Amino acid sequence: MLQKLRDQIQIGLTRISESRESQFAILGEDLSTTKNAGEWKTTFSGDLDDIKTRRDTLKEKSRIVEQWKNAENRRVVVQAEIQDLEAAYANARNELEIHFEDIGAAAFDLYQQTPSSFDETADLLNDMQDLESVIREKEQELQRLETEAKPSSFLSRTLNRGRGMVIRGSLKTREIQRGRRLKLVGEHICESIGLPDLPEGSSLAKQLAPLQGATERLRDVRQRLADAKEEAESIDNERIAIERGERMRNPVKNLEHDIHRIRAELSEIYTNLGHRYYESTAREERVSERISRTVVAIARFDAETDRYEKLLVRVDAGLAMVELEKKKQKLDTERLSLSEKIEALELAQADIQVQIDAKARVRGNQGTLKLPKGRQPTKKNDGSEAAGDSGSS
Repeated sequence: MLQKLRDQIQIGLTRISESRESQFAILGEDLSTTKNAGEWKTTFSGDLDDIKTRRDTLKEKSRIVEQWKNAENRRVVVQAEIQDLEAAYANARNELEIHFEDIGAAAFDLYQQTPSSFDETADLLNDMQDLESVIREKEQELQRLETEAKPSSFLSRTLNRGRGMVIRGSLKTREIQRGRRLKLVGEHICESIGLPDLPEGSSLAKQLAPLQGATERLRDVRQRLADAKEEAESIDNERIAIERGERMRNPVKNLEHDIHRIRAELSEIYTNLGHRYYESTAREERVSERISRTVVAIARFDAETDRYEKLLVRVDAGLAMVELEKKKQKLDTERLSLSEKIEALELAQADIQVQIDAKARVRGNQGTLKLPKGRQPTKKNDGSEAAGDSGSS
């Protein structure tokens, strides 16, 4: 029963100690945040400055971690959005791709009539114009070669055939280039947001009219994709800036370790400050109602601790008495056992004494234990005496 009570007292003391220490931490933190001035601030200015420095560091590291994690979350969302938009863009482009070359050809025809209508596509159409000029020159060269009089010599005819093959090959290559460039112009026209008003009845207007919905979808998806990629680049730049500032790649783990360490250090500083303030005369100052309540709470814990410790002393005395009673009982048992042994030994001793007395009576007076006179035993002699006696007889 007493041991159970002692265990309960120990649990109570542990609970009180933990609660008391938490109140010291609360007291220290409240002291570091209160705006109320007083002499106590001068006394503990070093602690308060240390706390402020660590708090500022903690705040900055926490801000960087939050910024990094927000960037990571946004990056995941934006990357998923980019994948969806790229798929949507590919679908919208595939829907229009078969029309690109025709749209490019119509745009090139209109460009030749009104070049100023195509500011955004001017470079592509200028290149197209240069290519058309080269193609016309090659066609004219081939036409001259085919229409001029045939040379009489075999070598000249062979050379002309070779030149013709080279020109036709060049024209074929440029026709392929022409188709690719017309497709490129058509794709640019479909994606262009700033396309001017087209003359009614123009070939380009006729080409684009039935494709208006598809081209608007393509432009919308392309713009959204460009915006998403720009945001992704901005996020990457933000992460790179954080890494450069912390001088390490992916610094979150290290920052979180620092945050955990600083919080532990602050908790220890709060507790120490609370202890020192409580044990000093500064606690007599009325800093704030909250701090006064915490001081009273600690005093109550002290009183409760005192009651528990006094009770513990009494319980320990009771437990010591129990142990002493056990030792006393053990000694009593050992003494009883020894008494029984002594009694047995005394009985054995008495019995032996009886036997001694009986033998003494049989023995009689020890001084009378002698041989009768004239009956002394013959002394032993050597053989010569024995021989002499026998001769005389």
